[in-house]
Amino acid sequence: MGGTPATHRGVVTISADAVTVDWTTLVPTHDILQELGPGRTLTPGQSEAFTAGKLAELADNLRLEVDGAALRWTPVPSDTPTGLANSRIVTYTQTLRAPLPPEARSLRISNGNYPDQPSLFQWELSLEDGLRLSSTSLLDVARGRVTANRHGQWRMDEPSRELTLVLEPRPSPAVKALAEAAGLADAAPTPCHEALGQGPYRAVQGVLAAGVLALIGAGVALWRRQKPGPPNSSQAAPPSVAPPSKP
Repeated sequence: MGGTPATHRGVVTISADAVTVDWTTLVPTHDILQELGPGRTLTPGQSEAFTAGKLAELADNLRLEVDGAALRWTPVPSDTPTGLANSRIVTYTQTLRAPLPPEARSLRISNGNYPDQPSLFQWELSLEDGLRLSSTSLLDVARGRVTANRHGQWRMDEPSRELTLVLEPRPSPAVKALAEAAGLADAAPTPCHEALGQGPYRAVQGVLAAGVLALIGAGVALWRRQKPGPPNSSQAAPPSVAPPSKP
């Protein structure tokens, strides 16, 4: 391989209804030449077909599970050049997308490409539409604080072949709308280390709970004021009438 490792980069975006990955694989040119066979050259049409097959292979080996169920990727059409080569590497780039069920909580993306050779791995993870994270393999968290952040880092350890994450339960539409109206939750992509926990939704839920309690308290106070009470003992008693005397 001439000392050149395979390189894998996944930029993952989780939205309300889909998971999307911009997937780039840099394959050592030596490996591609071995696949083609010694001395083989390709016509432009053959080269295009080979690239299409390689992209399909790379996508098939990038396995997605949502709540334990396997889902298939759908390639997203793109004008980005792919299959570009030099003497060291061939670069394959593609965008893949899969639907995300509304109740989805846990996701796992496993990279099974080129498993028998040393590789470099990089993952980036962002969330859209106000989604929040409970945990992810890219972050170590202790007492509510991030102690290690592997988002965007290049690594060579085998566990980095895999990205896992658990989403927080989705807030009610009313809570989500109030958080966005107050500028506490943004629909724009948010990096994983900024999307941990319920965050803005917990604040809105606290305000709503306090408001509900205040309304209940006001209602009880009003009811007590309007409820008839016992006669006031300080009021004067009605005058007594003596019985008529006998003749």
